[in-house]
Amino acid sequence: MSLVVLSTQTQLAKAYTQLNGSTGLFLSIHNADPGPTGTPATEATGGSYARQPVTWNPVTTGTATGNQVTMNVPAGTWTYAGLWTAATGGTMVDRVQIASTQVSSPSALLVTPSFTIS
Repeated sequence: MSLVVLSTQTQLAKAYTQLNGSTGLFLSIHNADPGPTGTPATEATGGSYARQPVTWNPVTTGTATGNQVTMNVPAGTWTYAGLWTAATGGTMVDRVQIASTQVSSPSALLVTPSFTIS
């Protein structure tokens, strides 16, 4: 079922951005599907990698878009991004498959989180 009431779409998208209250959410990068609970073995490690906080822009028309996040990743092939309740540990809130990106040396991936209710 699609939601057709724009104000409902917007309220649900806004609630998504506030799932972790004032602490906010943190973005992660993975080399395989982390599954619904976040398999730690698939998350990037090493070098200057760390989960990064997501700053959300005001929600409009059922879409929540965050500011672009720079993710420093080690060499590897990166296929998923995740949202977590903490910079380390925590609970996985959501995950999404991203375009497979292979890097041969430590690199910066630019990720713009977005969530749409339709």
